[in-house]
Amino acid sequence: MTRLKGNRGGGGNIWLLILLILIVIFLLAYFLYLKPQGILDLGFI
Repeated sequence: MTRLKGNRGGGGNIWLLILLILIVIFLLAYFLYLKPQGILDLGFI
């Protein structure tokens, strides 16, 4: 149980970081792809 808790804490931080990086990369690729096409009216911007 102690080992699982330790792995869970470290793994959680790593997954959070990976998720954040993936979101940033996705958004950058998304805007770089859509900007030349002029599709910037996405509602949440």
